[in-house]
Amino acid sequence: MRKLTKKQIDNYENAMTGLGIAGTDKAASTSVKWRPLGYSETARLYGGDAIAKKIVDLIPMDGMREWIEYNMPSESKGADKKFNKIVTKIEEEFDRLGFKNKLREAWRCGRLWGDSFLYVSLDDSLEISTPVDMEGIRKINAIQILSTQDVSISSEDMDKNLASPNYGKPILYTVSGDEGQIIKIHHTRMLRIPGEFLPKEMLESNDYKNDSVLSKCAASIKGYGAAIANIPNLVLESNAPVFKMEGLAEALAEDDAGLVQSRLRQVQRQRSSMRAVALDVQDDFIFPPNSLGGVKDIINKAEDHVVGASGYPKTLLMGTSPSASLGAQSGASEFRDYYDLVGEHQEMIIKHPIDYVIKLIFAQKDVTIPKRPKGFTFMFKGLFKQTLKEKIETRKLQADIDRIYLEGGVVDPDEIAENRLGGSEFSFDTIIDHSRERKRLETTTSPFSGTKSNLGITPSKTGGTASGESTVPSERT
Repeated sequence: MRKLTKKQIDNYENAMTGLGIAGTDKAASTSVKWRPLGYSETARLYGGDAIAKKIVDLIPMDGMREWIEYNMPSESKGADKKFNKIVTKIEEEFDRLGFKNKLREAWRCGRLWGDSFLYVSLDDSLEISTPVDMEGIRKINAIQILSTQDVSISSEDMDKNLASPNYGKPILYTVSGDEGQIIKIHHTRMLRIPGEFLPKEMLESNDYKNDSVLSKCAASIKGYGAAIANIPNLVLESNAPVFKMEGLAEALAEDDAGLVQSRLRQVQRQRSSMRAVALDVQDDFIFPPNSLGGVKDIINKAEDHVVGASGYPKTLLMGTSPSASLGAQSGASEFRDYYDLVGEHQEMIIKHPIDYVIKLIFAQKDVTIPKRPKGFTFMFKGLFKQTLKEKIETRKLQADIDRIYLEGGVVDPDEIAENRLGGSEFSFDTIIDHSRERKRLETTTSPFSGTKSNLGITPSKTGGTASGESTVPSERT
């Protein structure tokens, strides 16, 4: 028996029925086409459809809502005071530059157009086509938003050095000036905020620009919008009356259509003005029963297609309530999953721009700010908010854990109180103050310390007590 190849095993063809043969089998002739949305089509979709706007805006709006919190090791003396001074100065610089609002807007534009850019104007006495010198930054002048309409990327400006950490990315961005001049900006002065990431080959075919998040769901959005827009027409058409007229066929045969239309208009005026219809004995006027039961299923399928393409939970995108069959926790579970999705986008899209701007803030020479401490970091604040009942339950669990620590002598009550209630909000983190632990150990006796023990006995260096009695119990004879 001839051994079948993998291609033959995975593909079925039938010359008699046309199965698997292009041109005969409809499924074999079907292909998927990728076509990036043009500028005008993207603008019309975003500006004219509420669902498309939500798909673009929701993640950036939620991702920037709670902002970030800063962390720094507190081992050094005066760390809290220094930490507060640094955080205050960073936030003042963010406000001066309008960084948070511009980052949110750039994130939205990146998702809409495929890419957006934040140009960082620096006072460092260097050409903007050259790399940033961190040691020579006097001040951050401004941060400006640029779109794909302002910025272009050419093949010769791509980094093709395999040993470079910037490999596969632009070295220089090209920007058109107000007077038509070409401006080259080094990538260390530009922060790129991408939309839908494209692999290398597709990126090259799209002029090195990423794709809009609306491209993959544009067809679904249009189909859903068309289905919703046609519902009024379906309702009107389903309510169309039937008027049976005596001698209708003869009237049409004699080309007396004007008489028929006049009679129909007369009936329509009677329905409109008098809410009644006067008929001849031989005439009949009825409303045939028409059902719209299948319309709901069509709308639901269209909704599901949009939801699947967008990646959002249906309860959020469509504003629907969770299915009753899934229980009361279904909605909370969907929102937790959604906030996890937002967290992933925060890490991938905006964490680097925030960290880079913070580095630039610390590097400024004309701005008074302490040197960046070792271990100074930031993290995004959680988006999911617990109910009062959930807060009580989690604090009860933490109290049980603290009780175990206390009974085991791991921490003392003051440390628990300071860790849980010492800040502006309840904290689940437990940070042990080692200096306090050392002081506690110094006051605790040791057989060789020469200090008083908790029992009030002063041990001697030889191991005996102050009265000369041995502290080691004698063996029974």
